Amino acid sequence: MKILIFCINVCYIVKSFALLNLNTKALLFCTENLGKIIGDLTDASLSQSQRLVKCILEQTNIDKINKKGLGYVLENNVESLLSPKEQEKRKGYKPHPRTERRQKRSIIERTYQPPFYEDFDDHFLVRHKRSVESIPKTTRINYQKELTPPLDQKLCASCYAFVSTALIEHYLYKTTGNISELSVQHFVDCSGPPNYWNNGCNWGHFGDCADYLKEKPGVYHESDYPYIATEQNCHHKSNQILKSTIVEYVELSDEFAAYEALKAGYLVAGAVCVTNHFRFYKNGILNGDAACGCKKPDHAIVIVGIAFEPSYNMFYWIIRNSWGTSYGASGHVRMKAFSNCAAINSDLGHFKITSK
Repeated sequence: MKILIFCINVCYIVKSFALLNLNTKALLFCTENLGKIIGDLTDASLSQSQRLVKCILEQTNIDKINKKGLGYVLENNVESLLSPKEQEKRKGYKPHPRTERRQKRSIIERTYQPPFYEDFDDHFLVRHKRSVESIPKTTRINYQKELTPPLDQKLCASCYAFVSTALIEHYLYKTTGNISELSVQHFVDCSGPPNYWNNGCNWGHFGDCADYLKEKPGVYHESDYPYIATEQNCHHKSNQILKSTIVEYVELSDEFAAYEALKAGYLVAGAVCVTNHFRFYKNGILNGDAACGCKKPDHAIVIVGIAFEPSYNMFYWIIRNSWGTSYGASGHVRMKAFSNCAAINSDLGHFKITSK
């Protein structure tokens, strides 16, 4: 029955848009992708025909933006088929409350919390007595190939768990030389109520995943505890790894501290606010107000590298997302560095993992 209704809706949209002489290529793209995700959709307030219209109109908007030559290119994807409620489920970061337990975490270089200025960048750099000019333009760090390809979190607001897993995967690579795919579902199921602050497929923070591992050491391979994009009861098995390690979340004050952490061999956990330009990123370097001007982070990401682009005279972060490899550049996005793009300075840190 669902398939029949879907076909009727598609026929209706095809007829309507043929009369309006709109982008038939976009229609085919939207129809094909709606068919792929129709079983995962949760918001009944948006009909299939409305989703198709929304997707096609988004393509028109993307085409206009790409003509502006902003230094990056956008591309339509499944995000345009989702309702606002469903798009929220594609994120999942929530700032951790300033509890006593959080205050006990190791903090480095947190000597100054910059207030907001209209000319924020200049004040930020002067107060920290550091400058972009002090960083060699030959700098190129990229740990992307030391990790498994990014998985898709789907409609489960669990980005924080994907970030935590990536940081531990990188530790395993550094210590064993092997690339291992670890379980995200373990953090979704086990680092939440009643004993921990995270909240499954609703929201969470990577720092709380580290707190969880302090008390409950050990992680699983993805094959032993697979991701299902929904919450279930926490269950433990005997085949855990890293049971004899101590995981500590180390906060970083700003992007300069993040750069130093990358140089030291760490991946950096962070959070950004998702703009439409981030949502539909394909390639290039996100920069400017439209891509970077938001101020309230809502999505956790991993900084896996940094490099300099001479044609734009800017450094950029290489960021690992959790929307699968079809997003952006094989699941990654490049974003202007040292400019608080998308409020990335708001929350940065890394995992310090040591053996007992």
